[in-house]
Amino acid sequence: MGDRLNLTISEDFDPSYVMGDVARYATRITSRGIVVDGENIALLYVSNLGFYKLPGGGVKDGETLEMAFKREIMEEVGCDCDISSSLGEIVEYRDGFNLKQTSHVFVSNLVGEVGSNRLEPDELAEGFEVMWVTPVEAIKLLHSSTPTDYEGKFIIKRDLAIINHYLAQVK
Repeated sequence: MGDRLNLTISEDFDPSYVMGDVARYATRITSRGIVVDGENIALLYVSNLGFYKLPGGGVKDGETLEMAFKREIMEEVGCDCDISSSLGEIVEYRDGFNLKQTSHVFVSNLVGEVGSNRLEPDELAEGFEVMWVTPVEAIKLLHSSTPTDYEGKFIIKRDLAIINHYLAQVK
C-alpha cells in the first residue's frame, strides 16, 4: 500500500469540554482496522449507542501492536486474520476524557471460518453485533450513525478516515 494514514482528530464534539494541557492527558494505545473477506469487511454495530465501528481495541502490557490487533479481531469478530499491511495511525484528543488515544491501523485477511466472538462485558452491554459489508456500504452505515455518546462521535470520524484511506490504497 502507498501513502501512510497520519491523522490527528482534535475537533471536539461537546463545546463544554475545553482542551487542557495535553501533556497531562492519559494516553491509550490501540490496534484496529480492517478485516477483509472477499469483497466484504467486518463492521461492528454498537446497537445500544447507535453507531457502527471497525473492530479493534487497547494494547495490553506485553503485546505488540500486531498481537493486540489479532486478539481484538478474535474477541470482537470471532476469527483469525493475517495482517497484510499497516495503514498508519490516527491520534485523537478526547478533551472530555482528558485522553490522547493513538490508534495503529492494520489491514488483514480473514483466515479460516468465522466462529463465535468473545465480547467483554462492556461490549455486550453496548450491544456489539458483527456484520460483513462492502467498504462502500460501511461508509454509508457510518454516515447514517447517530451516536448517543461523546466517544461515538470520535469513532465515526476516525473509522470513516480509515475506510476512505483503505479504499484509496486498493484502487
